[in-house]
Amino acid sequence: ALLPTKVERIAIEGYIKRASLSEQLEYAGKKDLCVCEKYMLSMMKVDSVDERFECMLFKYQFDDMLKGLLEDATKLIAACEEVKTSARFKELMLDILSFGNQLNAGKIISAIQCTQPKQIDDSGEGAFGFTIKTLLDLSNAKAFDKKTTLLQYIVKKVKASKPDLLKVGEDLPSIRHAKNVDFETLASVLKEMEDKLSIANEIVEAGGARCASLASHMNDLNQTEMESFVLDASTRIKEASDETAEAKKQFKGVLSYFGEDPTMAVKKFFDTLDKFLIELGSMN
Repeated sequence: ALLPTKVERIAIEGYIKRASLSEQLEYAGKKDLCVCEKYMLSMMKVDSVDERFECMLFKYQFDDMLKGLLEDATKLIAACEEVKTSARFKELMLDILSFGNQLNAGKIISAIQCTQPKQIDDSGEGAFGFTIKTLLDLSNAKAFDKKTTLLQYIVKKVKASKPDLLKVGEDLPSIRHAKNVDFETLASVLKEMEDKLSIANEIVEAGGARCASLASHMNDLNQTEMESFVLDASTRIKEASDETAEAKKQFKGVLSYFGEDPTMAVKKFFDTLDKFLIELGSMN
Protein backbone atom coordinates (compact mmCIF):
# COMPACT_ATOMS: atom_id res chain seq x y z
CA ALA A 1 0.00 0.00 0.00
CA LEU A 2 1.19 3.54 -0.76
CA LEU A 3 -0.44 5.05 2.32
CA PRO A 4 -0.24 4.07 6.00
CA THR A 5 -3.08 1.90 7.29
CA LYS A 6 -5.13 2.81 10.33
CA VAL A 7 -3.03 0.48 12.52
CA GLU A 8 0.20 1.98 11.20
CA ARG A 9 -1.07 5.51 11.81
CA ILE A 10 -1.95 4.71 15.43
CA ALA A 11 1.44 3.08 16.02
CA ILE A 12 3.43 5.98 14.53
CA GLU A 13 1.31 8.63 16.27
CA GLY A 14 1.80 6.84 19.60
CA TYR A 15 5.54 6.58 19.08
CA ILE A 16 5.90 10.26 18.13
CA LYS A 17 3.71 11.32 21.04
CA ARG A 18 5.97 9.51 23.51
CA ALA A 19 9.07 10.88 21.83
CA SER A 20 7.69 14.43 21.94
CA LEU A 21 8.18 14.77 25.70
CA SER A 22 11.27 16.81 24.84
CA GLU A 23 12.86 18.22 21.68
CA GLN A 24 15.86 15.95 22.19
CA LEU A 25 13.70 12.84 22.47
CA GLU A 26 11.57 13.89 19.48
CA TYR A 27 14.65 14.43 17.31
CA ALA A 28 16.13 11.09 18.39
CA GLY A 29 12.79 9.34 17.90
CA LYS A 30 12.32 10.62 14.37
CA LYS A 31 15.93 9.82 13.54
CA ASP A 32 15.39 6.21 14.60
CA LEU A 33 12.48 5.78 12.18
CA CYS A 34 13.27 3.72 9.09
CA VAL A 35 12.76 5.20 5.62
CA CYS A 36 9.32 3.60 5.27
CA GLU A 37 8.16 4.96 8.65
CA LYS A 38 9.48 8.43 7.81
CA TYR A 39 7.51 8.30 4.58
CA MET A 40 4.35 7.30 6.45
CA LEU A 41 4.86 10.12 8.96
CA SER A 42 5.20 12.62 6.12
CA MET A 43 2.05 11.34 4.42
CA MET A 44 0.09 11.62 7.68
CA LYS A 45 0.74 15.37 7.66
CA VAL A 46 -0.76 15.89 4.19
CA ASP A 47 -4.36 17.13 4.06
CA SER A 48 -6.77 14.85 2.18
CA VAL A 49 -3.90 12.52 1.39
CA ASP A 50 -6.15 9.63 0.32
CA GLU A 51 -7.99 11.80 -2.21
CA ARG A 52 -4.72 13.30 -3.45
CA PHE A 53 -3.27 9.86 -4.10
CA GLU A 54 -6.44 8.85 -5.92
CA CYS A 55 -6.06 11.93 -8.10
CA MET A 56 -2.43 11.12 -8.88
CA LEU A 57 -3.34 7.52 -9.73
CA PHE A 58 -6.24 8.68 -11.91
CA LYS A 59 -3.94 11.10 -13.73
CA TYR A 60 -1.47 8.26 -14.35
CA GLN A 61 -4.17 5.85 -15.60
CA PHE A 62 -6.24 8.40 -17.51
CA ASP A 63 -4.75 8.04 -20.99
CA ASP A 64 -5.04 4.24 -20.99
CA MET A 65 -8.63 4.34 -19.68
CA LEU A 66 -9.65 6.89 -22.29
CA LYS A 67 -7.81 5.09 -25.08
CA GLY A 68 -9.63 1.82 -24.39
CA LEU A 69 -13.00 3.53 -24.25
CA LEU A 70 -12.47 5.47 -27.48
CA GLU A 71 -11.14 2.40 -29.29
CA ASP A 72 -14.31 0.48 -28.43
CA ALA A 73 -16.61 3.31 -29.49
CA THR A 74 -14.67 4.00 -32.70
CA LYS A 75 -14.50 0.32 -33.71
CA LEU A 76 -18.22 -0.11 -33.11
CA ILE A 77 -19.04 2.91 -35.24
CA ALA A 78 -16.75 1.56 -37.97
CA ALA A 79 -18.37 -1.89 -37.81
CA CYS A 80 -21.84 -0.40 -38.10
CA GLU A 81 -20.76 1.59 -41.14
CA GLU A 82 -19.13 -1.45 -42.74
CA VAL A 83 -22.18 -3.74 -42.55
CA LYS A 84 -24.42 -1.00 -43.91
CA THR A 85 -22.22 0.05 -46.80
CA SER A 86 -20.55 -3.18 -47.94
CA ALA A 87 -21.85 -3.93 -51.43
CA ARG A 88 -20.54 -7.50 -51.22
CA PHE A 89 -22.29 -8.15 -47.92
CA LYS A 90 -25.57 -6.77 -49.20
CA GLU A 91 -25.42 -8.82 -52.40
CA LEU A 92 -24.45 -11.99 -50.52
CA MET A 93 -27.46 -11.57 -48.20
CA LEU A 94 -29.74 -11.18 -51.22
CA ASP A 95 -28.24 -14.29 -52.81
CA ILE A 96 -28.78 -16.28 -49.62
CA LEU A 97 -32.41 -15.26 -49.61
CA SER A 98 -32.76 -16.02 -53.32
CA PHE A 99 -31.09 -19.46 -53.14
CA GLY A 100 -33.13 -20.34 -50.11
CA ASN A 101 -36.35 -19.47 -51.85
CA GLN A 102 -35.35 -21.48 -54.92
CA LEU A 103 -34.83 -24.58 -52.82
CA ASN A 104 -38.14 -26.16 -51.95
CA ALA A 105 -40.07 -23.04 -52.95
CA GLY A 106 -38.74 -21.04 -50.02
CA LYS A 107 -39.59 -23.60 -47.34
CA ILE A 108 -36.02 -23.81 -46.06
CA ILE A 109 -35.49 -20.14 -45.36
CA SER A 110 -39.03 -19.51 -44.19
CA ALA A 111 -38.81 -22.52 -41.92
CA ILE A 112 -35.71 -21.11 -40.28
CA GLN A 113 -36.83 -17.62 -39.36
CA CYS A 114 -38.13 -14.68 -41.32
CA THR A 115 -37.92 -11.06 -40.29
CA GLN A 116 -41.08 -10.16 -42.20
CA PRO A 117 -44.32 -11.92 -43.22
CA LYS A 118 -43.89 -14.13 -46.25
CA GLN A 119 -44.84 -12.74 -49.62
CA ILE A 120 -46.30 -14.40 -52.70
CA ASP A 121 -44.70 -13.70 -56.07
CA ASP A 122 -44.64 -15.25 -59.54
CA SER A 123 -42.20 -17.92 -58.44
CA GLY A 124 -44.44 -19.12 -55.64
CA GLU A 125 -44.37 -18.65 -51.93
CA GLY A 126 -41.04 -17.21 -50.73
CA ALA A 127 -39.47 -15.63 -47.71
CA PHE A 128 -39.31 -11.84 -47.61
CA GLY A 129 -36.29 -11.72 -45.30
CA PHE A 130 -34.47 -13.49 -42.50
CA THR A 131 -32.85 -12.62 -39.19
CA ILE A 132 -29.10 -12.45 -38.59
CA LYS A 133 -29.43 -15.60 -36.48
CA THR A 134 -30.41 -17.47 -39.62
CA LEU A 135 -26.88 -17.13 -40.98
CA LEU A 136 -25.68 -19.65 -38.41
CA ASP A 137 -28.59 -21.99 -39.15
CA LEU A 138 -27.52 -22.28 -42.78
CA SER A 139 -24.87 -24.83 -41.88
CA ASN A 140 -27.55 -27.06 -40.32
CA ALA A 141 -30.37 -26.68 -42.85
CA LYS A 142 -30.25 -29.32 -45.60
CA ALA A 143 -30.70 -28.67 -49.30
CA PHE A 144 -32.78 -30.78 -51.69
CA ASP A 145 -30.48 -33.81 -51.53
CA LYS A 146 -30.78 -33.94 -47.70
CA LYS A 147 -26.98 -34.23 -47.50
CA THR A 148 -25.60 -30.88 -48.58
CA THR A 149 -26.13 -28.04 -46.15
CA LEU A 150 -27.68 -24.86 -47.42
CA LEU A 151 -24.47 -22.98 -46.69
CA GLN A 152 -22.44 -25.46 -48.73
CA TYR A 153 -24.92 -25.11 -51.59
CA ILE A 154 -24.76 -21.31 -51.43
CA VAL A 155 -20.95 -21.25 -51.34
CA LYS A 156 -20.83 -23.58 -54.34
CA LYS A 157 -23.24 -21.43 -56.37
CA VAL A 158 -21.62 -18.13 -55.39
CA LYS A 159 -18.14 -19.50 -56.11
CA ALA A 160 -19.24 -20.44 -59.61
CA SER A 161 -20.85 -17.11 -60.51
CA LYS A 162 -19.64 -14.41 -58.11
CA PRO A 163 -16.47 -15.61 -56.35
CA ASP A 164 -15.61 -12.09 -55.22
CA LEU A 165 -18.57 -12.15 -52.81
CA LEU A 166 -16.81 -14.80 -50.75
CA LYS A 167 -14.20 -12.16 -49.87
CA VAL A 168 -16.86 -10.22 -48.00
CA GLY A 169 -14.83 -10.48 -44.81
CA GLU A 170 -12.41 -7.94 -46.27
CA ASP A 171 -15.21 -5.38 -46.09
CA LEU A 172 -15.93 -6.05 -42.42
CA PRO A 173 -12.60 -5.85 -40.55
CA SER A 174 -14.02 -4.12 -37.49
CA ILE A 175 -16.67 -6.62 -36.41
CA ARG A 176 -14.20 -8.86 -34.54
CA HIS A 177 -13.40 -5.99 -32.18
CA ALA A 178 -16.94 -4.62 -32.14
CA LYS A 179 -18.43 -7.89 -30.89
CA ASN A 180 -16.66 -7.38 -27.56
CA VAL A 181 -18.08 -3.90 -26.99
CA ASP A 182 -20.60 -3.58 -24.18
CA PHE A 183 -22.53 -0.35 -23.63
CA GLU A 184 -22.94 -0.99 -19.91
CA THR A 185 -19.18 -1.34 -19.54
CA LEU A 186 -18.58 1.86 -21.51
CA ALA A 187 -21.11 3.71 -19.35
CA SER A 188 -19.47 2.34 -16.21
CA VAL A 189 -16.00 3.47 -17.30
CA LEU A 190 -17.30 6.92 -18.21
CA LYS A 191 -19.04 7.24 -14.83
CA GLU A 192 -15.87 6.18 -13.02
CA MET A 193 -13.81 8.74 -14.92
CA GLU A 194 -16.33 11.51 -14.30
CA ASP A 195 -16.45 10.72 -10.58
CA LYS A 196 -12.67 10.71 -10.27
CA LEU A 197 -12.43 13.93 -12.26
CA SER A 198 -14.91 15.52 -9.87
CA ILE A 199 -12.71 14.56 -6.91
CA ALA A 200 -9.63 15.92 -8.69
CA ASN A 201 -11.45 19.18 -9.35
CA GLU A 202 -12.37 19.48 -5.68
CA ILE A 203 -8.73 18.93 -4.70
CA VAL A 204 -7.62 21.60 -7.18
CA GLU A 205 -10.19 24.07 -5.85
CA ALA A 206 -9.26 23.29 -2.26
CA GLY A 207 -5.64 23.93 -3.16
CA GLY A 208 -6.50 27.43 -4.32
CA ALA A 209 -7.48 27.27 -7.96
CA ARG A 210 -7.22 30.82 -9.18
CA CYS A 211 -10.27 31.00 -11.41
CA ALA A 212 -13.33 28.92 -12.11
CA SER A 213 -13.54 30.11 -15.70
CA LEU A 214 -12.26 27.62 -18.27
CA ALA A 215 -11.23 30.40 -20.61
CA SER A 216 -9.24 32.15 -17.91
CA HIS A 217 -7.59 28.90 -16.89
CA MET A 218 -6.49 28.20 -20.43
CA ASN A 219 -4.78 31.61 -20.54
CA ASP A 220 -3.13 31.21 -17.15
CA LEU A 221 0.50 30.29 -17.68
CA ASN A 222 1.01 29.72 -13.96
CA GLN A 223 -1.58 26.97 -13.49
CA THR A 224 -0.41 23.84 -11.69
CA GLU A 225 0.11 20.49 -13.38
CA MET A 226 -3.03 19.09 -11.74
CA GLU A 227 -5.08 22.11 -12.83
CA SER A 228 -3.93 21.58 -16.40
CA PHE A 229 -4.81 17.90 -16.18
CA VAL A 230 -8.32 18.59 -14.83
CA LEU A 231 -9.06 21.05 -17.63
CA ASP A 232 -7.70 18.75 -20.35
CA ALA A 233 -9.39 15.65 -18.89
CA SER A 234 -12.74 17.43 -18.68
CA THR A 235 -12.66 18.23 -22.39
CA ARG A 236 -11.51 14.77 -23.41
CA ILE A 237 -14.08 12.96 -21.26
CA LYS A 238 -16.81 15.07 -22.86
CA GLU A 239 -15.53 14.05 -26.31
CA ALA A 240 -15.46 10.40 -25.26
CA SER A 241 -19.02 10.66 -23.95
CA ASP A 242 -20.15 12.13 -27.28
CA GLU A 243 -18.35 9.36 -29.19
CA THR A 244 -20.00 6.69 -27.04
CA ALA A 245 -23.42 8.24 -27.60
CA GLU A 246 -22.74 8.25 -31.34
CA ALA A 247 -21.75 4.56 -31.24
CA LYS A 248 -25.01 3.73 -29.48
CA LYS A 249 -26.97 5.71 -32.06
CA GLN A 250 -25.18 3.99 -34.95
CA PHE A 251 -25.81 0.52 -33.54
CA LYS A 252 -29.51 1.24 -33.06
CA GLY A 253 -29.55 2.34 -36.68
CA VAL A 254 -27.96 -0.96 -37.77
CA LEU A 255 -30.56 -3.00 -35.87
CA SER A 256 -33.32 -0.99 -37.52
CA TYR A 257 -31.64 -1.33 -40.94
CA PHE A 258 -31.56 -5.13 -40.63
CA GLY A 259 -35.00 -5.39 -39.04
CA GLU A 260 -33.63 -6.87 -35.83
CA ASP A 261 -34.92 -6.64 -32.28
CA PRO A 262 -34.00 -3.11 -31.08
CA THR A 263 -32.95 -4.55 -27.71
CA MET A 264 -30.41 -6.96 -29.21
CA ALA A 265 -26.97 -6.73 -27.60
CA VAL A 266 -23.91 -5.65 -29.58
CA LYS A 267 -22.16 -8.95 -28.86
CA LYS A 268 -25.05 -11.07 -30.11
CA PHE A 269 -25.30 -9.19 -33.40
CA PHE A 270 -21.62 -8.94 -34.31
CA ASP A 271 -20.61 -12.28 -32.81
CA THR A 272 -23.19 -13.91 -35.08
CA LEU A 273 -21.74 -12.16 -38.12
CA ASP A 274 -18.20 -13.05 -37.10
CA LYS A 275 -19.05 -16.75 -36.68
CA PHE A 276 -20.83 -16.74 -40.04
CA LEU A 277 -17.79 -15.24 -41.78
CA ILE A 278 -15.55 -17.85 -40.14
CA GLU A 279 -17.84 -20.66 -41.40
CA LEU A 280 -17.97 -19.05 -44.83
CA GLY A 281 -14.19 -18.82 -44.95
CA SER A 282 -13.72 -22.42 -43.90
CA MET A 283 -15.81 -23.58 -46.86
CA ASN A 284 -14.14 -21.32 -49.36
